Amino acid sequence: EAIADRLTAALSRFSALRVVSRLSTSACAGRSLDPAALRQQLGVPYIVSGRCQVIGTRARLQLELCDARDGSVLWADGRTLPTQQALLEADDLVHELVGAVGAAVVEHELRRATSQPLPTLESYALLLAAITLMHRQSPQAFDRSHAMLSHLVERHPRLAAPRAWLGKWHVLRVAQGWSGDAPREAQQAHAVVARALEAEPDHPLALAVDGLVCAYVQRDLKAAGERYDQALDASPSESLAWLFKSALHAYNGEGAQAGQAADRALSLSPLDPMRYYYLTFAATAQLAAGDYGRALTLAQQSVRANRTHVPAFRNLAIAQVLSGDEAAAQTTMRELLQLEPTSTVSAFRARYPGRDSSQIDRFAHALSTAGLPA
Repeated sequence: EAIADRLTAALSRFSALRVVSRLSTSACAGRSLDPAALRQQLGVPYIVSGRCQVIGTRARLQLELCDARDGSVLWADGRTLPTQQALLEADDLVHELVGAVGAAVVEHELRRATSQPLPTLESYALLLAAITLMHRQSPQAFDRSHAMLSHLVERHPRLAAPRAWLGKWHVLRVAQGWSGDAPREAQQAHAVVARALEAEPDHPLALAVDGLVCAYVQRDLKAAGERYDQALDASPSESLAWLFKSALHAYNGEGAQAGQAADRALSLSPLDPMRYYYLTFAATAQLAAGDYGRALTLAQQSVRANRTHVPAFRNLAIAQVLSGDEAAAQTTMRELLQLEPTSTVSAFRARYPGRDSSQIDRFAHALSTAGLPA
């Protein structure tokens, strides 16, 4: 029961899921209800079920995730541990298992969203898939994300969240080098976020994204800071506002503050499907702080979580060079150039919002040492 309670609590912190409490589902325990019946009774698209058996001094934990719409099993895991170890390490075990559940849900919804007509999909599935696709290093996936977000805006014209994410899409288009007109892209981003704030004036995500537009596209770091503060005034637990603020501190050469803000963002999003994205920003913060060992660890974690996210490879190469491992940095750079063949040091300098900061020369030299063309 203790592990079940911790699993429920951890799942409820996963931003992509609405979790039904264990007390609400306890009436179903031991009953042979099929997934369709459970879906109708509980109103959920996914079911995590399991059992824990204690045999002597060992505990056997079995978990299964199924799609309640058709009964298909999407993920399963089984662990046998000494009972004392299971209790002492329950938090770490639960974190690992819930992370696996979240990844399975995201991957399944992504498959559905890329294979079915948009009008047939639930809004949460579209948003989850759009957020995932916009962070992949593929123009096709990126364009599909735009189509999904545009569809959501039409479906929910008075909701701020789809427009906020659409604003972020425009920022990423500039960041990826896929926009031939950055000023026009900034205007489009500002316009869509302004519509979001008309619908919900204090929407923290919309405010945070507007700050991102100011920082990354317009290079107005002062305005960006004001927007991030407004977002955090509206919701002190808005993790993306903390994350973007960490980058702002990094751009200004304020390493200690950057690290603190990034840690706050990570603590507020322990099970986010964009965990790799948070880790990349955290690595940037630690590079600015001069803690190259921790920057290396964070960048490695981000790369392991998503091997298509170019900024993670860039941070990893910088951290490896600054930590004294140039051979590893050159291997990393070869992977980066496979993902983004047109990447150059001059493009990095042009895109980096902190290009007037003291660390830009150090980062650019590290990338050059790793093998990035001038």
